[in-house]
Amino acid sequence: MGEILDYLTSSAVSLTVSGNTGISPFLTLFLLGIIERSDPTLLNMDSTMEEILASVPAIGLLGLLTILEFVGKCVPVIDEMIDSVEVFIVPVLSILGSLGTLGLLDLAAEAAGIDDIGQERQLSSSSWDDTTLTAIKVTLIIIGVFLSLLIHLFKMLIRLIGLTVCVGICQPCITIVEIFLTISGVLLAIYIREIAIATAIILILAAAFAIKWKFIDKKDGDDNDDDNEENNEQSPSTNTAATATLENAASKNDQEGNDEENPSSKTNPEPTKVSPSAPIEPSESTPGNAQLPPAFNPNYDGPTIPESEVEKLPVALVVEVVPDG
Repeated sequence: MGEILDYLTSSAVSLTVSGNTGISPFLTLFLLGIIERSDPTLLNMDSTMEEILASVPAIGLLGLLTILEFVGKCVPVIDEMIDSVEVFIVPVLSILGSLGTLGLLDLAAEAAGIDDIGQERQLSSSSWDDTTLTAIKVTLIIIGVFLSLLIHLFKMLIRLIGLTVCVGICQPCITIVEIFLTISGVLLAIYIREIAIATAIILILAAAFAIKWKFIDKKDGDDNDDDNEENNEQSPSTNTAATATLENAASKNDQEGNDEENPSSKTNPEPTKVSPSAPIEPSESTPGNAQLPPAFNPNYDGPTIPESEVEKLPVALVVEVVPDG
């Protein structure tokens, strides 16, 4: 049981370091170099990784890049540029971080007694053990690369939320939180390896959330947009009828407005033309002793109806006469 726990904790340390490269890559490698230089037996790096991460020039360069990264991420516009560039840098630094911690697996193998096996059994099983250990290391490196990218994506999401809510004011606070999480995560995982299992699980959950947000939720949103577009394409007649109705209503309103502005433009029925020479025939209901007025004739000098007789007429005739010509 103790051997399995050693392998689990060593693997968890490797994944924790890879995940923290997605949060603050230069700071993570800087901490690995400082730890290896202070106690070479703790991480058990090989000579090549010691030269890359724990040499004085390497520590100085990583420290300078860490400071520049910290300053740049406090500025709202520059932090987006840094995150975009780090998308291509994080996988490489994740591989370096994993290689810097794979010596812990060698220590776990030594603690399991692989090097103390009898000569006869070692010849038969040593190659299988080395192959298995190498396969575990390669698997951890590959998983670490994907984990670092997903954690970097999750960090960009948090920064985007902070930029939207606080209009860039929260960026320095988010940067300080990232620095604190990286330092505490790396140091606790290396010095208290049982905690590395919990930190690795937290990083994996954050990576799963990033996958859900980036690939599942976003895909569902795109599918809904496509469905809406298809529904709009499948019902063009409805849209056309609605558009025509709106256009007719607008045209009617415009016409009414023009009629109100230009009342003379309204169409009036033409008056009935009556020939001046045409006499008006009396109706049956007209009293016998009453005479209808003759048709209007400017040159007519005949008799007219008295005013007393006009009141006795059953119907008042109003004729609008339009002269010819």
